[in-house]
Amino acid sequence: VAAFGQDLEEWAHIEYFGLEEAVPTIIITAGDRDYDRALEIVAAAIAIGRDVVLVAPFSGASEEIKKSVRHFPIAEPLREGFSNLLTPIPGMLLAAYHANQVNEKYFRGFGGGRSKEGGGGISRIQTSNRLRDVRR
Repeated sequence: VAAFGQDLEEWAHIEYFGLEEAVPTIIITAGDRDYDRALEIVAAAIAIGRDVVLVAPFSGASEEIKKSVRHFPIAEPLREGFSNLLTPIPGMLLAAYHANQVNEKYFRGFGGGRSKEGGGGISRIQTSNRLRDVRR
C-alpha cells in the first residue's frame, strides 16, 4: 500500500481533486495555528466522500466533524514544536494494524535479499562498496 505525506494546504489544491473517493485521508494537526484550516480541510474531505482520520486535540471541532471522522486524540495543550513527537504515533499504529489485517510479516519476514544468506540485498549496509577516498 502506497502512502505519502502532503502539506495540509497542498492537499486542498491537489488531492482534493482526486477522483477516487475512498482514499483514506489522515489529517494531522497539533491544534495550534493551523487548527482552523485543518478543520476546514476535514470538512472538505468529508464533503467529497473521503474516509477521514483526524489526529488532533478535539476542542474546537464542530459536532458534525466529531461525528464524521475517526479520531486519534493527542494531548492538549501541545506546543507545536513538540507535535512531531506525538503525531506520528497514530500513523504507525494504523500501518501496523493494516499489516496485521493483510497478514504482512514484520519486515517482510526478513526475506527477499534482506539477509546475508539470501545474497545480501538491502541488508548489505555493512559490506556494500564504500567510497574511501573523498578527495577525487
